Amino acid sequence: MISTQSLRQRAGAARERLRAIPATGRGEYGAADPETGERWNRGNVLGHIAEMLAFWTDQSRAAGGGQTMVGRGEPGYAQRRQGIERGDVVEEAALRASIEGSLADLDRLLTAMPPDALAISLVYRRQDGDRHLTLGEFIDQFLVGHLEEHLVQLEELT
Repeated sequence: MISTQSLRQRAGAARERLRAIPATGRGEYGAADPETGERWNRGNVLGHIAEMLAFWTDQSRAAGGGQTMVGRGEPGYAQRRQGIERGDVVEEAALRASIEGSLADLDRLLTAMPPDALAISLVYRRQDGDRHLTLGEFIDQFLVGHLEEHLVQLEELT
């Protein structure tokens, strides 16, 4: 069962895992993602994590406040692209600091969130169609779970 406590614990463990990954610079590009065809280096991954955490935390906060639809839309996809590209020009320390700030913001959100908020029904708008899920499922999959997936990617690029 998804709880704010379990989400906080996983996000905290992910933070520690990220801290344990050595800062080694942008490095080489990894293999192409089978879904998107994108090839990223470590900087791109860190840039995306920084952008993604801030974006989806804001969306989660809005959903907790009564917004029933979440998703990127065209402006959000442009923001995603900018986050990825930011990893090519911003130093790793700055990207990691941004991620730390977003993880602290996520922790504050989860700490203040009433337990019943995780049951809020949402529509997640994707390019390939709408998906219905709860706020808890959304945070589990698109914030914490997505972060965990990108940490595996970073570990493989180290």
